[in-house]
Amino acid sequence: MRDVQELNSWRQVKAERRKEKNERLDNFDSTGWKQHSDIHFSKIISGSKLDYWPTTMRFRYKGKSYSCSQIQIDKFIEENTKC
Repeated sequence: MRDVQELNSWRQVKAERRKEKNERLDNFDSTGWKQHSDIHFSKIISGSKLDYWPTTMRFRYKGKSYSCSQIQIDKFIEENTKC
C-alpha cells in the first residue's frame, strides 16, 4: 500500500512541476528572442550567444551555465549590453 501512496505523491509532484514550468513559459515575453523550440530561445548579447530555457530558468552564456529568475536574467542582459 505504501508503494501506491509514494507513486501517487510522485505523480502529484510531477504535475505541480509541469504546471510551474508551463506558467513560467506563459509569462515569458519572447519579444526580441529567436525561438528554436517551444522551450528554447536565444539572443545575441555583446557579440556572444545567450541561450535561455524559461521553463527551467536556466541560461548559457560564453560557455557557462546559470540558473536564475526572469528578473535576474533581465538584469544580466542589461549589465552585459552596457558599453
